Order: sequence, then C-alpha cells, then structure tokens
Amino acid sequence: MSNMNGKEIKLWTPLVLNEHGIFCCLCQRTPKAKTPELFVPRLLIHEIKYERPLKLENMRPICDSCNQKIHPEKQEKFNKKDMKPELAINRAKEGPFRSYVVNRILLDTSEDYNKLVNAACEKVGCSTKAGDTYMDKLCSDEGRLLEMFGTVYMRGYEPEMKFEIMSNSWVTVTPAKSIPESVVKAIQQEIAIVERV
Repeated sequence: MSNMNGKEIKLWTPLVLNEHGIFCCLCQRTPKAKTPELFVPRLLIHEIKYERPLKLENMRPICDSCNQKIHPEKQEKFNKKDMKPELAINRAKEGPFRSYVVNRILLDTSEDYNKLVNAACEKVGCSTKAGDTYMDKLCSDEGRLLEMFGTVYMRGYEPEMKFEIMSNSWVTVTPAKSIPESVVKAIQQEIAIVERV
C-alpha cells in the first residue's frame, strides 16, 4: 500500500504504469486480461522505498493480493476476550457487509447508495451508522466502489459524466459499462479468499 495521498496517487499512477506496464510487478496479472487467471481488478502503487520527495524509481504497480502478501494484516496484540464489545461486533460484521455490497454491485452493475446500505445492514445485522462507515471505506480512493450522485458503481465501470453549463446540470456522456462475467467471477473468488484469511 502506498503512503501517498489521493492527489499524489492520481499524479503518479499514470507515470508508474507508463514506466513499468499495466500489470502487477510480482504476479504479472493485469486489469486488461480477458481470462480469470490473469485478471486483477485494479493495480495499486507500491513504494519499494519510502522517501520524500517521491521518486519514480521507487514505485511499482502491484495488485491487491500481492499487496496483502507484502503487508499482511497485523495480528491482534490482545485476546478476543479483552476486546471491547463494539470492536468485536465491528470485526464480525464488516467482512460480510463488504462481501454482500461488492457482490450486489457485481451482479446489478449499480445500486442506490441508501438502499444498498440498508439492505446490507439488514442482511448482516449491523447498524446503518456502522454500514455508512464501511461504505465510506469501500468508496474511498483505495476502495473497489465509486459513489456518484447517490448511486454506487464498481470502480472502472461507472458512467462518464460531464457538467453542461447551459443546462446547469450533470449529463451522462457514456452509460455505465456492464461488468464482464470473467471479472465478476474473479472478484467473487478474491472476496472469498480475503474472507477466509
């Protein structure tokens, strides 16, 4: 995972991909692959050496799976018995919530934000406040999803919008793309792997 902020990621990502190619530097999978075994939903920028100012030679494209291998989740320093109830509930509910939401978007292409949060909260048994927090993470710069004008899309498959000055409104230039079956299966498989970890 990168230590860069959102602006830096937008600036450096095209430069890194141009320099190293649009594939993971470790497993060679790519978002452009047509087969599930070579497909990866997105690439992150991995800094092999953390230093400022940022340098292109210190950055490589990497997929989520390889990033998790490099930066495994930190082991809890305390026993689950010592965990506060709120934290225990959060740990138990967030994974199923995320899986449900991502799977709904994969199958439906887009979904109303509020309906999706409410449905996911009902499904996993968490509060809507917790659901909004989980969705904030899923729709962040690093998340798989993108929220546009109250509708949630899979990042990379959202519609293209532009603002028309004459009508003073946003209009759709290109509608949302349907998600290919191979991509759906690859992401569903990845979600299941992450859930088991």
